[in-house]
Amino acid sequence: MSHLPLYTFQDEIPVFRDSSSKKCKRLSRPYEGWLRIFAILLVGICFSCFSLVASFATEGKRDEYLLKSAFMERFTRFITWPEPFDEKNEDAPFVLGLIGPNPFGDILSTVFSKQPIKGHPVEIRFLNHLNEISGCHLLFIGPVDDTTLSDILSISKYDPILTLSDTKGYASKGVHINMSVVDKQIRFEINHEAIIDSGLQISYLLLNLATIVKRNRGEN
Repeated sequence: MSHLPLYTFQDEIPVFRDSSSKKCKRLSRPYEGWLRIFAILLVGICFSCFSLVASFATEGKRDEYLLKSAFMERFTRFITWPEPFDEKNEDAPFVLGLIGPNPFGDILSTVFSKQPIKGHPVEIRFLNHLNEISGCHLLFIGPVDDTTLSDILSISKYDPILTLSDTKGYASKGVHINMSVVDKQIRFEINHEAIIDSGLQISYLLLNLATIVKRNRGEN
């Protein structure tokens, strides 16, 4: 009886697993290259579908922020949180915090009342104080003054808290992912250095779709 091979990833290198023998065989280099390209294309399609929606969306900020909330969930699929975040304990909530002015209105609460993140129910926290940041897995930072932003990032910098924003220049100031609208499409910048400092791990598949920026000199 023949067994179909099961496709898996090992350290982001494609391998085929023989389901009868449970032994992994690494693909030859040419096949690895093609599968890497295929994986990148799949991720590109994942995000470009949302961009196409944005291109044909009716006018209004609500449509924009509905789209950005979808991107927020998609980003987490390519981020790995270190322990003690337990992805296997599906009862534990994924904590999504928002600090600063809230451009989403009720969108986050509406969307994530039904949409889990990484298999977990989502707990939305609207933060009023800096000491509430700890305990978040993802933190969206609204437009704030430079001093407040610096204070926020000084708290989250070395913790595994994925920081997102949609304010121009925030990625170069230390926010991990900053979204923007360009030609009616969602684009995003990633500060890879800041993500590394936080202890989070990010897939190269997501990095390949982003504009990579570095922290400005003098920024904390």
